[in-house]
Amino acid sequence: QTTLLLGAIALALSLLAIPLLARRFTGPIGELSHAMKGVGEGKLEPLDEKHLSSIVEVKEAAHSFNQMIIGLRQKKILEHFVPEGTRKEIEELQGRTTNLGGQRWERTIMFSDLRGFTSMSEKMTPDEVMAVLNKYLHVMSRAIRLNNGDINEYIGDAILAVFESPDDAVRAGVAMTKELEELRKDTSIAALAGLAQGIGLHTGPLVEGNIGEENKRLKRAVVGDTVNLAARIQDRSRDGSFSCIFLSQSTKEKLTTDVELVHFGDEEFKGKAEPIPVWEVKL
Repeated sequence: QTTLLLGAIALALSLLAIPLLARRFTGPIGELSHAMKGVGEGKLEPLDEKHLSSIVEVKEAAHSFNQMIIGLRQKKILEHFVPEGTRKEIEELQGRTTNLGGQRWERTIMFSDLRGFTSMSEKMTPDEVMAVLNKYLHVMSRAIRLNNGDINEYIGDAILAVFESPDDAVRAGVAMTKELEELRKDTSIAALAGLAQGIGLHTGPLVEGNIGEENKRLKRAVVGDTVNLAARIQDRSRDGSFSCIFLSQSTKEKLTTDVELVHFGDEEFKGKAEPIPVWEVKL
């Protein structure tokens, strides 16, 4: 009888302990599940590992989750500072040595510049300079990205962007022109009303790769005559009659969409033996 009584007590205690043990597991697992669902909604919030659970397996799962959150946050930060091409290479390089070699592509380069901003900025406070510049770059960058462009670099108030398709580059230029017209109407920052820009496009071969100090500081860059010529064509756009978008003969020849162009002239450029026909987009 004593044995039966002890067995009954043990069974009763076991039955009472089961819900308590279940809560020790299901509570933390529920928190982890809720946090994972939050990641799907864009919420990158870490778990409190110290107070979540004393169960080793649960703590390890929470630690792994938090490491994932750290990685996702770092990736999100990179998106603000690093060109898309560089981000892709970083992902591909995980655990491997940085490749300092280059690749040759045919691409359309866009070089855009904010005219007269340097002299304008001398009459503005530092906060006003940054407000105008960031407003402009934000709007123009959005137009470039929406038309499949990759922003390679911001050079002060200038933008260097790369397009696989010359049609996308022209569409981006047209979108940027329209965005600037809207930006000038923004009365929150007075200096926006006086903004003007120039856009130069050129299609040709270029080399893309990492440049800089090995294992210290590297930059994903596009180099070559195609880049230089796009910048020089942009300089000519200040004399445009129909728009601020100028493009080279090679870009014109590769266009497949219907866009009205006006022959600006056969222009001489440094390093070029023959004049290059330059065209202006008519808006």
